[in-house]
Amino acid sequence: MYRTILVPLDGSALAERALPYARRLAMASRARLILVQAIEPSDLLDDSPDRDRAKAMADVEAYLAGLIPGRADGSVETAAYFDEAADTIVEESRLQRTDLIVMATHARAGFQRTIYGSVAERVFRQVDVPVLFVPPQSEQIWPESGPARLLIPLDGSGLAEEALGPAAELADALDAEILLLRVVNPPEYVRVEGYPDLPEGETVAFSDAPAAEAYLQTIAERLRSAGRTVRTRVESGDPATVIRTVAHDEKIAAIAMATHGRGGLARLIMGSVAAEIVRYARATVLLVRPTAMRFAEATKPPRDVGAPIL
Repeated sequence: MYRTILVPLDGSALAERALPYARRLAMASRARLILVQAIEPSDLLDDSPDRDRAKAMADVEAYLAGLIPGRADGSVETAAYFDEAADTIVEESRLQRTDLIVMATHARAGFQRTIYGSVAERVFRQVDVPVLFVPPQSEQIWPESGPARLLIPLDGSGLAEEALGPAAELADALDAEILLLRVVNPPEYVRVEGYPDLPEGETVAFSDAPAAEAYLQTIAERLRSAGRTVRTRVESGDPATVIRTVAHDEKIAAIAMATHGRGGLARLIMGSVAAEIVRYARATVLLVRPTAMRFAEATKPPRDVGAPIL
């Protein structure tokens, strides 16, 4: 279960959309909730930098303290920093040893703008914990109590399966039923000539669905052995479209996925499934960066000053 959950804020109502989801998880897990906001130097416009900085810090502290009033048990903490936003979030996450970051994505240019070279992308690539994104179009509000549904799309790869652990933890906190989804190619129809048991010219359908179902059942049994409720579903078609459709039809509370690509979310943005899901899904999306991706990022040589983020 979660022990510490971090919520980055920027003073906007859009960023505050992450709060109900974070509070639900914190209450279910009895976790600490850390609300953090950064004041960037470029935000200071007064002719007196010291006075302006002190006032800005006081305003942010008062704002954070008023977001979740009446919590005197120490379960909600606030942190205000005079620093760059991404660095602040990453540093606070490490200092507090957070288990999860819950943050809203901005709507001005959708998730692509938010991720591509922005705070969210930098945070995601530098922290070692999953990030639960709340897209601006997210409609599935989590109930204060009672069951929910969590969707885990898998593609049969070890990288995709790295989402299972964090996804199961989220499912436990929400008391959620897990739905495992595998999207396969549509059946391939092959014309058979001269086959004794078939009329001449008859076509036979070859499908990946049986193997996909067997694979999902293997994963499901592992999850069920820990007492979780798990269903499986195999569909054919375009993966991103199928995932969004299933999430809508099943009233999914959250979609959990592992990222692919050596460049972190850079590869995801350029036409990948995960990027489309976060950009267009109407559910929250838990993204997990696989161990191999984190290791590759950590061992990269330092970038030159002024080099692009992606």
